[in-house]
Parts: sequence; structure tokens; C-alpha cells
Amino acid sequence: MHTLIMLVKIGILVGILFLYLRWRKRFTSSEQVVSEIQGFAGWAQNNKEKMLRYTRIAEVAAGLFLLCLGYYIGKDHFHLIRDGMRAPGIIVGYKEQYFPGSDGAAFQRL
Repeated sequence: MHTLIMLVKIGILVGILFLYLRWRKRFTSSEQVVSEIQGFAGWAQNNKEKMLRYTRIAEVAAGLFLLCLGYYIGKDHFHLIRDGMRAPGIIVGYKEQYFPGSDGAAFQRL
């Protein structure tokens, strides 16, 4: 799974680098940037159906990515909650220690 995440990061980096190298000569002044943005806004207004279709595809892709990320992050915690076992034993020590935290709790029991 770590390999997959690393490949996604490398792919995003290569994509950004490709876009930069392709468009770096287009945007030499702020007027060009504004005119390109206005041109895209006009195209989006004229092609609302296409924009909505592609927006839905992007939303589904982002949703699937977030679901997979949530599963990857939470599967171990869910397993412990669902199937965790209690360990037999006797508490042999108890010590209260001060840990200043950002949540306002001054003491944490160990």
C-alpha cells in the first residue's frame, strides 16, 4: 500500500511538472492570466452540461479516493474495537503525571 501511495505522489508531481513546462511561456504577464481565466469561464458557461458531467466524475473519483484512504487509516483501529481482547492481570502501579496539552487537560493517567 505504501508503494501505491508513493506512485500516486510521483504521478501528481510529474503531472504538475508537465503542466508547468507546457504552460510556462503562455503566462508571461498578469493580463494573459486574467484573459485565460475569463476564456475558460466563458467556455464553462457555454458548456454547462459538459462541465457538470466532468464535475460529477471528479466528485466520484475524489469520494472513492477518500473512502479508500479512510479504510486504510481506520482498519486497524476498527479491528481492535471489534475484536480486541482484554488481557488478564493485576494493576501493579498507578502514577498521575502532568502533560500540558492543547485541549486544556492538565493531567493524564498512566
